[in-house]
Amino acid sequence: MKMIKLMFVVCLMVCVAVMTSSTALAADKFVVGLSPKALTSPFWIRVTESAKKFAEENDIKLLIVAPPSETAVMEQVNLLEDLIQQKVNLIAMGPTDPLGVVPVLQTAVAAGIPVIILDAQTPLPGLESISLIGADNIAAGRVIGEYAAKLLNGKGNLVVIEGIAGNNTGEERKLGFGEIVAKHEGMKIIASQPGNWERALGMNVMENILQSNPNVDFVFACSDEMALGAAMAVEAAGKKIPIIGVDGNKDAVIAVKEGSLEATVAQDPEKIGEYLIKEVAVKLRDGKPVEKKLSTDFQLITKENADQFLK
Repeated sequence: MKMIKLMFVVCLMVCVAVMTSSTALAADKFVVGLSPKALTSPFWIRVTESAKKFAEENDIKLLIVAPPSETAVMEQVNLLEDLIQQKVNLIAMGPTDPLGVVPVLQTAVAAGIPVIILDAQTPLPGLESISLIGADNIAAGRVIGEYAAKLLNGKGNLVVIEGIAGNNTGEERKLGFGEIVAKHEGMKIIASQPGNWERALGMNVMENILQSNPNVDFVFACSDEMALGAAMAVEAAGKKIPIIGVDGNKDAVIAVKEGSLEATVAQDPEKIGEYLIKEVAVKLRDGKPVEKKLSTDFQLITKENADQFLK
């Protein structure tokens, strides 16, 4: 009986030792807090799935905290406060409101937690971020503006469906587009309204614009979701208007192939997730320098090359 008790005690000690070792190992992991704008769009889902993959491959612990919508600013602020309380090693985020989230991110930096801004190449005002990861949104807007100018021979009435008012991603895309439009006297932006990155709202906005401006020659929606919504409104009105979105999501590429969208500008959300882990988190963990900007590519998808993006 004594021998059995002794064996039980030894086994218990071994189990406790293993559990303690495992807990210590988990505690030693580099922890990244990732807060996308929301997980309601394919773009941010692809970013987070890519980050998960590379975090697992590189022994990084990833905490994903997403607000319920891309307009839920206070919810995102609260989630960021929780990450600060948990003392994560790094915060990466797509800001729902570039100005609204700055104070909480400044608190993170003051607490010694570095911050990365995703889907951007322009710093947030008043924030010292360790890196910016994303495509050049102004350049993407210019590409769409040049496409529109060529398609319309420099003449026509244009509509812009913006993202959330004041959000830097949409504002930069609109800025680049507007730069090109301004070079053509015959081209005029007759309406520019926010669609909050949502398909349903994009449809409603387009319906309202068509009622007051029936002669629309081109639509630039600052995201694929809004472009798809605009396409629904255009179809319901019995019109044929070229519409271009941004993101290169699968639904949009299919719509381009089928003809309900003219084109989309594809970003590379998988590369954003990869860069977040491999080029920032791993390098910070290993004491290596991190680049201040990590640029991802974008590409114009039309009916001619849509198939290669559906493979």
